[in-house]
Amino acid sequence: MNNTRIAIIHPWIPQYRVNFFKKLESKLSEDGIDLDLFYGEPETKWKNRGDQLLGEIGTLLPTLEKRVFCRSVLMKSLKSVDLTVYDLVVVEQAIRNAETYWLVWKRIPLAFWGHGATYTQKASPILEFFKSWLTRKGVWFFAYTQGGKQSVVSKGFPDSRVSVLNNTFDTSPLIESLKAIGHNELEQFREKYNLTKGCTALFLGALDESKRLDILLEATSEVLKTLPNFQLLVMGDGPERQKIIKFAQTRTWVRVLEKNFGNEKALALRAADILTIPGRVGLVSIDSFVAGLPIVTTPDPFHPPEFEYIQNGLNAVVAKSMASADYADSIIRALHLEKNLKLRLNALACADKYSVDSMVSAFARGIKSALERDEGPK
Repeated sequence: MNNTRIAIIHPWIPQYRVNFFKKLESKLSEDGIDLDLFYGEPETKWKNRGDQLLGEIGTLLPTLEKRVFCRSVLMKSLKSVDLTVYDLVVVEQAIRNAETYWLVWKRIPLAFWGHGATYTQKASPILEFFKSWLTRKGVWFFAYTQGGKQSVVSKGFPDSRVSVLNNTFDTSPLIESLKAIGHNELEQFREKYNLTKGCTALFLGALDESKRLDILLEATSEVLKTLPNFQLLVMGDGPERQKIIKFAQTRTWVRVLEKNFGNEKALALRAADILTIPGRVGLVSIDSFVAGLPIVTTPDPFHPPEFEYIQNGLNAVVAKSMASADYADSIIRALHLEKNLKLRLNALACADKYSVDSMVSAFARGIKSALERDEGPK
């Protein structure tokens, strides 16, 4: 008897998704469900982040990118894919993926996976209406967070056909790297970068405009006036990396490190006292919890859905405004010894809430429920 077969067509494969897909494939296989993973090439604006993987898992689909009304539209070629063998195809909830409309037209049973709401840019009423219409063509929805579920349900998608994933990544390699760092190695790292315990901030993530790096640089320059031993570590890659390197050339208190993974990432997390991420706090919240390192951020209106995981004053600090002066004040408060200790303990206590195994289980349960569906919403 042949197994049930499903396909996931993902936009592209970042490093942090690899173990999730491997675990999901294994979990579904236990239930007699075969998973085929397909993915496209990242759109131009994401390619400079340097974290996409090609060839390790799944099948790469040729991708055509076009600009339509100042927006990127992507078309992944499905010529090599026999869609008739799949009982369900899971696609990204995004109106930019042109192949999704072809799948709808062909009446392929679809499930959508995504944010649910529009988080990282200003929502256009027309595009939101169109996205909701497209989403309702699916038989199931996999929401990154509870907030995403509430959004799609409020726009007409059945509550009973939504799975909340609590989006995360496999933290086990980071946990092992953090555990493996000894006292001497940590002290050598601090000495190398002239770091003072209690006065070190770390920026971790993509170096692009969305992260509000200008606020970071302005605010930390102000912090230095109050805390002369303050040091800022910057770890990541992206289109603004050279801008940060140039800034650091004349500021001895700014240190630009290499790409944000492996032992170097673990060392930076262990050496720092806070994470300073003024814009777009997403999955870095998971790094924060695992390392017990509170995030200091701003009330940026375009935070991703995982911003829901942090709580101001409990496991993180959110500045009063996006003004650099307010952000500087928040950094200083978060570095206060007693305050910092409470924030760190609370952040660490959140680590077990968001595991990749829980996310895999939620996804697998949703897949099974979607396969047992009756006539889906149209």
